[in-house]
Amino acid sequence: MVLSIPLISEAIEWNKSIILPSYFQTINEWMQQMEKDVEKTMKAFLVMPRFLDFVMNMLMIAIVPAIGEEF
Repeated sequence: MVLSIPLISEAIEWNKSIILPSYFQTINEWMQQMEKDVEKTMKAFLVMPRFLDFVMNMLMIAIVPAIGEEF
């Protein structure tokens, strides 16, 4: 897993450098908007000013999916 980090980083940079033709402009704008939305969601999960926020994040990220997987 650790050895794959440089490969993943390189793929991210390659993905960012792709320029779509002008006839894909609406798709490009949609993808950029989705990326911004995902970034906002990730920041909301990572900002934990209180301990209760940390507990809720652990519940949402670890416990709920584990229970759902067992069902």
